Amino acid sequence: VRFSQASELKEAERRRIEDVVVRRLKDDINHRAVEQGLPPRFSSRKVIAREIALTADEIELSRAFRAFRKSLNAQITALGRSQQVAGYFALEVLNKRLLSCPFAFADSWWRCMEGLSEAEAEATEVDAARRAMEEDTGDDRETESRVAQAANVIGAWMKPFRDTLQKDISAVDSTLAALGLSKGQPKPRDDSRFNALVQWIEEHLRAGKRWKEDERLVLFTEYKTTLDYLITRLKAKYGDDGSIRELYGGMDRNGREDVKRSFNDPDSPVRMLLATDTGSEGLNLQTTARYVFHYDVPWNPSRLEQRNGRLDRYGQARDVEAYHFTTRLNEDIHFLAYIVSKVDRIRQDLGSVGEVFDEAIRKRLVAGEETAVEEIDKKIEAARGRAALPKPSHQETGEQEVLRLAVLKSELDLDSATLCTTLDTAMSADSGRGCLEGPDAGGRYRLGPNIPAAWQDLVDDSLRLNTTGNQRGALPAITFDPEYFITRINGRPIYRPSRDTKLLHLAHPMFRRAITSLALRRFTSDWWTVRRGPIPDGLDALILLTTEELAVNELRETFHHWVRTWRIPVRNGRLLQALPHVPAGSLRLPEVPVTETDVETARDIWDEVDIDLRTFLREKRKTLTESLQTALQKDLEVERTEERKRFQSRHGELSELIKSNTVQRLQAEIAAKKTELKQLAFAFDSDRRLQAQLEISNLQEEVRRRTEHYEEMRRHLDRERKRVLDDVLPRRFALHGDAQIFPVAVEIRLPEEKGGVR
Repeated sequence: VRFSQASELKEAERRRIEDVVVRRLKDDINHRAVEQGLPPRFSSRKVIAREIALTADEIELSRAFRAFRKSLNAQITALGRSQQVAGYFALEVLNKRLLSCPFAFADSWWRCMEGLSEAEAEATEVDAARRAMEEDTGDDRETESRVAQAANVIGAWMKPFRDTLQKDISAVDSTLAALGLSKGQPKPRDDSRFNALVQWIEEHLRAGKRWKEDERLVLFTEYKTTLDYLITRLKAKYGDDGSIRELYGGMDRNGREDVKRSFNDPDSPVRMLLATDTGSEGLNLQTTARYVFHYDVPWNPSRLEQRNGRLDRYGQARDVEAYHFTTRLNEDIHFLAYIVSKVDRIRQDLGSVGEVFDEAIRKRLVAGEETAVEEIDKKIEAARGRAALPKPSHQETGEQEVLRLAVLKSELDLDSATLCTTLDTAMSADSGRGCLEGPDAGGRYRLGPNIPAAWQDLVDDSLRLNTTGNQRGALPAITFDPEYFITRINGRPIYRPSRDTKLLHLAHPMFRRAITSLALRRFTSDWWTVRRGPIPDGLDALILLTTEELAVNELRETFHHWVRTWRIPVRNGRLLQALPHVPAGSLRLPEVPVTETDVETARDIWDEVDIDLRTFLREKRKTLTESLQTALQKDLEVERTEERKRFQSRHGELSELIKSNTVQRLQAEIAAKKTELKQLAFAFDSDRRLQAQLEISNLQEEVRRRTEHYEEMRRHLDRERKRVLDDVLPRRFALHGDAQIFPVAVEIRLPEEKGGVR
């Protein structure tokens, strides 16, 4: 029991974080790379506010809506909670649409006005509309339908306030008309945000009358109404030639894949992708684009990060620029611009401050409160402090890990050449003939016509391209070297998948099948070979004996499983002392044909040393068993000491929690309630006395419940300590039986003939 659920981490829990959390931030990795004189490993992100110059009519629309918001809030202040929630929802719907674009607002506003002429709606109907809107349908068309229905219900709910709100309603109607957004056929006379977007496009995506070849834009909006509006106007401006595409929730899978494929294809004509939040979920768009534009700002900061993450992710070769609008002529837009900049500065701790943002946004944009930025900053810093995770206690460069990985690869003889040989060997064992053809000039291979029947389904499922129905797709080229896909851009290594080439790695289904196939054959008598190669002078041969080592503990857990190759010299029919260990990668020899005479010589040598090799294996088994037992005993003492410290620390924390946390606070509340009850002893208000007695009883029950809970946690901790120290650890660090060593393969290496390898 390492942690207890709480609103903030205690200092002891912070120190324990490193035991269970690995946190590597891109900024930290980039900083270390720069310190080493290397290019940053990951792209950086720059958030840029695009200033817009609102027209007088647009400014007047925002003023008219703020007046309407103020009046409606005044009407619901004295009402019940359900009516207040309904009013807040009404303002949220309308203000979100206004902050998306005037066109979307006008659509919802006129539907709301239609509702005013219908039968009055209850707060429960508004709540039902709210819950329907909050459901994640995954379909933006359905969402727009629910928004329209909600706007209509909101209007019907506002009917009792119509006379009071009429002046403000008329003001909004007038400003919409002045903007050309009349009911029925709304055609905006002017739109400063759209004009600013066009200006940005001309600066960043266009070169005169042509599109730039290496720049693309992903533009996000929350509503499909806004998306449709922008698509219509942008195509009218730049033409419907395939340069502008859209993505929204509810598109069919083929259409969605076509848009994604086209946008990520450097040779396609697409230059702008307009997407809703729902439509863009799960997309990787970093291959061709570095610009993201938030046409509207989502009220949920996490959604803002998800948008940026479509481009600002691994594989992005260039630094990302994320744009949004701002203006001091509209207080709400300016406030959201502040939220965007704040989210960018603290995005690494966004999860801990989400509630602060949510409260601030709703107070400002729904209730209309003039929330001070300084107050929000203080709350954010306090929230970050409660959940801040400690940084690693030591600076890590990764250099040692890279060296250890290189040593392990050499020890396992793991590289692209051996992967190729392994797959070809496994498939050939089933077909009787070689299955791989190549390599070509790029180091790629292809599967030939000799694919074993038992492998055919796996090849079709995991390799073939564009298989549809009964039509089998083409087989791609294959490579075993990931470097084939690495492109260096500005000194930064970028992985770029290829449509006609597949990377086969150890986790690929083809290799899982190959390893399983070879593993089932490893204990047959067929795995021996004869080669000629360099061996120490004066020897008749060098036997390379590959063995598999296996050891399990008393919990039946495999804790040692290894394959190693012994180099055993042979002279005059006798085995000599094994040579020092070398990595398997250094034992590789080029394939050279041998003669029947070489094979017969090897057979004779094997017959002479067969019995000695068996003795050698028995001795190695005994030595391995003894060394493992010694290591287990040492590890047991170390682990026991560490576990005792952990349990002792946790026990102390739990005792402190019982004494000083909530129980003590509840007991203080009980004492205060008892004092209050004494003061009410002579009062005539019997209801207040009964209420006080009930509260005391409830608090006492809560004290009893929490005390029992903490005591049970302490008993559980004691039981767990006894189980781990007395049962689990002794069995985990105890060898079950003896270690096992199995011969897997034998190579008899004969000396080179004079003049070199035959």
